[in-house]
Amino acid sequence: MFSKLETRFGVPGVISIVALIFAMVGGAYAASTSEGGGAAASKAKRGPTGPRGKAGPPGPQGPQGLAGIAGAVGSPGAKGTTGPAGSTGTTGPAGSTGPAGPAGSTGATGPTGPEGPLVTQLPSQKSLTGFWGARSSGPSSETGATVSFAFPVSPAPTLYYQVEAGFAFYRTPAPTPEENVSFGLLEEEQFEEHCPGSVADPKADAGAFCVYAAEEEEMSFSFEGILTENIPTTHGMELPLFKASIAGEPSHANGTWAVTGP
Repeated sequence: MFSKLETRFGVPGVISIVALIFAMVGGAYAASTSEGGGAAASKAKRGPTGPRGKAGPPGPQGPQGLAGIAGAVGSPGAKGTTGPAGSTGTTGPAGSTGPAGPAGSTGATGPTGPEGPLVTQLPSQKSLTGFWGARSSGPSSETGATVSFAFPVSPAPTLYYQVEAGFAFYRTPAPTPEENVSFGLLEEEQFEEHCPGSVADPKADAGAFCVYAAEEEEMSFSFEGILTENIPTTHGMELPLFKASIAGEPSHANGTWAVTGP
């Protein structure tokens, strides 16, 4: 019994209960043995209340109470301000180039186009260039160098030949309506107006056939030959040359030429 009380109220609590029981039993016994019996005792005045004793030690903790009812859900709070934008990260390094893919197949060959028009003469403002030369060791004083145009030049061009420093000779294919002669001498400036090139870079103005002499060893341009039958044609001409020595010594002349379509 005492173990149950001790478990519920603790040692101090048990002691307090035992003391209370003895006090009650003693008081009842004293009342029954006092003079005058129990009736008289019951009529006696109650004495003053004694001083309050010290508070006993706290009792043991009681069992946990039931969980309370959940409170109502609160209203959503106001939306916060938007934070600042984050900084852009740095660009990473470029990746390595991948391997080359296989070569594609070759496409089919397209059809052959139509044949272009046949060039029958040198187009206007287009030029032809070439080399000329002559060599002789015989006794004859007259010789020549043949120049042939790859494409006909129509009408036939005018010949310009620089005979010596500062002068040149010209020869037209035929007399012009304005002049009675078709040949004559020109000064160097007049020659350059029609022939603005050189031996290394022969050039000719439109309608001109320009002959540039590189070497003239005992051989030069023949005036007599050009005055008779050697005239420029649409296909070329033979340049008349004069051999200065007829004693059998070698002689030669060479150079370049240019002709431009009119």
